Amino acid sequence: MPFAILGALVLLALALILGRRRSTTCRWVPTPGGHGSLREYTCKTCGVTAYGQNGKPPSLCKRTVKNGKL
Repeated sequence: MPFAILGALVLLALALILGRRRSTTCRWVPTPGGHGSLREYTCKTCGVTAYGQNGKPPSLCKRTVKNGKL
């Protein structure tokens, strides 16, 4: 019985740690058809669209940006 409780606590802790990690980091994917110095990217984690320069994705998550203000 104590092993079952300990196992459940370990699984809960792992789920919380791994779930938080996935939801906070953006994975930027370039959208097709971009050219020039600015390129459009879409985040696979939160679905936000942002722009990067010189073929590099944005460095910050843009999910908290409202009305164009950081």
